[in-house]
Amino acid sequence: MYYFLKASLPGLMFGKEPDLTLEEFDTRCAEELSAERMAALKQAAMPVPRPPETGNFKSRLMTEFTAKEQYLRTRIAERRSSHANLCKLPDPPVYFPEIDHAVALASSADEPLEREKIIDRLRWQIIEELDCGDEFGFESLCAYRLKLAILAKYSALDADRGKENFNNSVDRISTMANE
Repeated sequence: MYYFLKASLPGLMFGKEPDLTLEEFDTRCAEELSAERMAALKQAAMPVPRPPETGNFKSRLMTEFTAKEQYLRTRIAERRSSHANLCKLPDPPVYFPEIDHAVALASSADEPLEREKIIDRLRWQIIEELDCGDEFGFESLCAYRLKLAILAKYSALDADRGKENFNNSVDRISTMANE
């Protein structure tokens, strides 16, 4: 049990800037966990391994999250391939209707960032559903690390850098079109 560690962590909310970074979280955890437990905690990361069999997790939460994440990725790939008239992927052994619904909702969003946020809100929800039980246990630390990884992605977004990347892409396409 990690009572003091977990109680000392700031709360996380989707869409809000976290009060600590993934690196700071790992540093705090390394002070409290054994090297073996720390290595297992670092498996709680995004993206998860593909295919799922490559992930040999020491966490129930990570095993279940990976299965749903793989399903999510497959459904996104299937939707993209159907728009490009590519082949249909094989049916999965288990269906997750909430994931199918979120992928359909995301595909109807106008902005790429909004599509990504819909998918990440789903990931967040899945993590919360899997993080039931002992809120001071190892599984809860894994859930916290996954949520922090999601938030870190949005912390790294920079409007100026995005505009620069967009303009560079437009310039590159224009150059190729003029050749």
